[in-house]
Amino acid sequence: MEKSWTIREAEEIDIAAIAQVHVASWKSTYHGLIPASVIESYTVECRKTIWAKILAQGKTKTLVIADKSIFGFVNFGATRDSDKDVHQTAEINAIYLLESYWRRKLGKVLLEQAIQDILAQGFHEITLWVLDSNTRARSFYAALRFYPDGASKLDVRGDATLTELRYCRVFS
Repeated sequence: MEKSWTIREAEEIDIAAIAQVHVASWKSTYHGLIPASVIESYTVECRKTIWAKILAQGKTKTLVIADKSIFGFVNFGATRDSDKDVHQTAEINAIYLLESYWRRKLGKVLLEQAIQDILAQGFHEITLWVLDSNTRARSFYAALRFYPDGASKLDVRGDATLTELRYCRVFS
């Protein structure tokens, strides 16, 4: 089967598509895991504003995966965690695919590309935060040799308090 998709760095012209993927995949990913009121508070317009800032600041890198249109993205950069070294540890801030692209190994391909980029930047450790109740995502990360490192944090969204676990992978 011939590869029909590409991975490339996001550009300003991609902001609306990234926002659409973010909102649609957020709704699919977290349906039943977090309150509907929190899920519905994510709008494309709000995400467009946020993604415009993220891309303009240039503090992180965003890769998109697309066939005829963008169907997923990953965003990463130096860790935001105060207990980690910003020169040694990178963080996957977000990775999302439209639900119709799940279970095709495309999330794995996208994350592996991000890992290659991160290692090329000289980082030796990668972390990410995942909702404790998101067993599908936790299994996905575990299959890619990420493991929970014991850190957790609370994420308050509206009237919901969510628990996130930090996953880690170390490279020598």
